[in-house]
Amino acid sequence: MQFKSFKQNKFLIICLIIGASLRLFHYLMNYSLWHDEACLALAIIETPFSMLHMPLPYEQAAPYGYLLLVKALVNLFNEKEITLRLLSLVAGISLLPLFYTVSKKVFNQTTALFTLSLLCIGQPFIDFSVEFKPYILDAFLSLFVTYTSLLILDRINSSEKIKYYHLLLFLVTPFSMWFSFTTIFVCVSTMLFFWVYYFIHKPKSQLTHLIIFSVIILANFFIVNQFHLQNIRNSSALHGFWKGEFVPFPLSFDAIKWLIHKPFSIVEYPLGFTLSGIALLCILSGCISLAKHKPFHLILLISPIVITIGASLFSLYPFEGRLIFFLTPLLLLLLGSGAIDLYRLISCKNQSMATSLMILLLLFPLFECTKRAIRPFRHENLRPVVEEVIDKRKKNEEIYVYYGGLPAYRYYARLLDFSAPFIPGIQSRDDWSLYNKEISTVLHKGEQPIWFIFSHVWDCHGVNEEKYFITEINKHALLQAYIHAIGGASAYLYAPKGIINDKHAPKK
Repeated sequence: MQFKSFKQNKFLIICLIIGASLRLFHYLMNYSLWHDEACLALAIIETPFSMLHMPLPYEQAAPYGYLLLVKALVNLFNEKEITLRLLSLVAGISLLPLFYTVSKKVFNQTTALFTLSLLCIGQPFIDFSVEFKPYILDAFLSLFVTYTSLLILDRINSSEKIKYYHLLLFLVTPFSMWFSFTTIFVCVSTMLFFWVYYFIHKPKSQLTHLIIFSVIILANFFIVNQFHLQNIRNSSALHGFWKGEFVPFPLSFDAIKWLIHKPFSIVEYPLGFTLSGIALLCILSGCISLAKHKPFHLILLISPIVITIGASLFSLYPFEGRLIFFLTPLLLLLLGSGAIDLYRLISCKNQSMATSLMILLLLFPLFECTKRAIRPFRHENLRPVVEEVIDKRKKNEEIYVYYGGLPAYRYYARLLDFSAPFIPGIQSRDDWSLYNKEISTVLHKGEQPIWFIFSHVWDCHGVNEEKYFITEINKHALLQAYIHAIGGASAYLYAPKGIINDKHAPKK
């Protein structure tokens, strides 16, 4: 027994080291900020502390506590990517031991180790740990609230340290609501869960704690809403952007298709399992198993999912990929537990089939994680392109920036202390003739060469705007230089026909 415990502890340490190392490795790669990261970076950098609770520029939204902390880090250190992503890295690494602790409390150590291994190699969990967005912090805080709730649930009928756990919950919930929008769903679901539990079991001396907890949740939500949240909810731009990502109502044929397809898409992203059917089967198995042995633990785990769906049903919160990433640790707990249960059930009859199930479940996450570790890259790698344009550009050469790349270009121009004027591109997806007019105007307003910089290119309905732009530009000008960065960013130097700069040779 001691030898088995030693092996499990050794495996635990290896998992934690691998998980932390993968996150630290990608963090130190210092990838370029992509469009949304750049928008949030500019919004925080350009907004003073006193205005962070108001609607941010660049159509950005983030929890007030998160904004304050990032702003403080920027002022204390610098505006570089590595500073902006520091909070995400800390949350991503901290999630590993917390997840194992919660899993071990709900299930057994074998299941806890298996679910931890899934978390360690899950590429979405790695990506969000090195992205300048609060999604990984949402996941950490939501799981931490769940953990404190589990501490109380396991001791609710005893006096053993219960007061201290209630105090911990009273402190954690209001704090988390200032640093994570989505923790509100977890806090509300936890409050409702304990009220249901109280009316069923009527645990002694718990009513006072429950009333205090409810007052804290509701009062804090009211303050957060009045001070910060309502400014975001009233943003027509944000609401319009996420239109179509709410749970459909009333019920219709399209709504039924959405409801059938949505669980599979969530398992693929943000949970990160390509074989979504197998993963969903494991989640279902985990729910059934937990319902038999610990029904109230199951209710506590799935109640945030139910509350989030309810909020989306009333168009209060989009039920979409990264915005529901905070639910993924809860889903992963159920998935890992269900996978172990299915393995044990199937192995009694067919060992090879049970082994194949586990291999299929792990194959794609492990492959993606390994591939990204061997050949690390991120999309919209604009920084090296801007650096090379600055190095090659001559004083008489103008710069045109495609509208999708404007936030990232502004950020890197600021970071690299490059103050040359540039022409911001327009967005006209519904009327491409305006692109043609703009290209013609830009190229013919002077006789100097022009750099065209592209990033975050719109590529939908079979059309790539960068290719369209280049096709149209080639009608009016001659290519003299070309820069491309792996990951998706490019720059082209064009001169109007007849005005060729021989000093620039085409570069492939």
